[in-house]
Amino acid sequence: MTREELFLAIGEVEGSRLLRSELTVQDSSEIQKTEESVMKIRTRKAGRIVRNLITAVMIVSMLAVTAYAVVGYVIFDSPEEMVTAIFGDKTGYDHKDITYWSDPEKPGSQYTNPAFDRVEAEKSVVAEDVAPHVSAVGQSFTWRGYTLSVDALMYDSITKCGILTCKLENPDGIKPYDVDATGEIINHPVAFNQYGYAHIIREKTTDTCLAMTYYFRYDPERNRDMEVSISQWTFVEPGAEYQAHIMELFEEIKQEYTLEEAVDAYIDEHGQEEYDRVSAESTEEQMTDYCYAVLWTRRLEELYMCPEVITISPDRESTLNHVSMADATVTVSPISLLLDATNLEFLHTDIHGQYGPSGDNARTITVCYSDGTQYEVIGEAVQNAVFVVNHPKDKEDINYPLLTIMFNRIIDVDKVTSVIINGVELTVD
Repeated sequence: MTREELFLAIGEVEGSRLLRSELTVQDSSEIQKTEESVMKIRTRKAGRIVRNLITAVMIVSMLAVTAYAVVGYVIFDSPEEMVTAIFGDKTGYDHKDITYWSDPEKPGSQYTNPAFDRVEAEKSVVAEDVAPHVSAVGQSFTWRGYTLSVDALMYDSITKCGILTCKLENPDGIKPYDVDATGEIINHPVAFNQYGYAHIIREKTTDTCLAMTYYFRYDPERNRDMEVSISQWTFVEPGAEYQAHIMELFEEIKQEYTLEEAVDAYIDEHGQEEYDRVSAESTEEQMTDYCYAVLWTRRLEELYMCPEVITISPDRESTLNHVSMADATVTVSPISLLLDATNLEFLHTDIHGQYGPSGDNARTITVCYSDGTQYEVIGEAVQNAVFVVNHPKDKEDINYPLLTIMFNRIIDVDKVTSVIINGVELTVD
């Protein structure tokens, strides 16, 4: 079995574990691949660094982990200061015109990187509508010289969007990382188990401290809390050498354990019924590798996965001020928007004429205010949002009718009069 086939095999039998331990990295055309099994994602950022499919490990001794509580806010002095800084126009990544890029593997290709603008956060809206929903997490632990502290949480149960602030410190310095034009951290050294993107808090970041905001969409239906930990990529230098090392480790596992032990491990992990199903669909060689992959992944977790996790349970009653349109088909909060295309017929056909209610069919979205001004969230080569994600209502839904958008600013929902989607205006209920 080739390396690529083996990685796919592990993705088949160990998907949840790999998601948790971050044993895969996607290239630019497969960002958030692990989430695409339950949601389709609108292309949001072109031109970022191309990342190859890499699995890597690093032989290091496991050091002790000490978890402890942190008193008070450790990054900002108050919730108001935090929200104003994160959603304001002083982040250092606040304005960008349209730019273009080409794929070196596709000669003659040209793609558009959208423009965006951040705006100053209105103090009264921050104080009244957002800051009261910020709560201190105050949890921290140290592992291998790094200290991870999760500072604060803000969550909106209506749109299921929120933010986490945290910092990673090391007196010997933080491993180099990249930051794109929006402030997003590429290959960031902190692992999150919920969909979202980490952005640098530049004014609070130093050579020995990386401060960040994680903008996320929480999925309570997955029956698990939010988990934050130190990523193995903090200690790994990806490359062919480590890919080769992992394959050597897999061969060692096959020599160390009998096939019977590998089969027992697979059944213990997934159950007899799943084993029978996969066996019926696979060759003998494939099934052998699937079984050994369970033992292999366990070994990788034992050696390289951070044993400490900070667990966070968003308050499902935390509801930001919001307004709705078209009988709650669209909901707008100060930080985000949730759209359900199910009953919006103009979103039942895509640009190619294919039928199917889909939030992804919303190609332009503008929020209108009572004073006549507008906030262009998504337009032609414009994206004033941290993320735009298309997803189903439930596991059985094949149409992906929901669209969730995290704004790149705070808005006053009391001034919102309507939302214009693909030229169709939906007024406040």
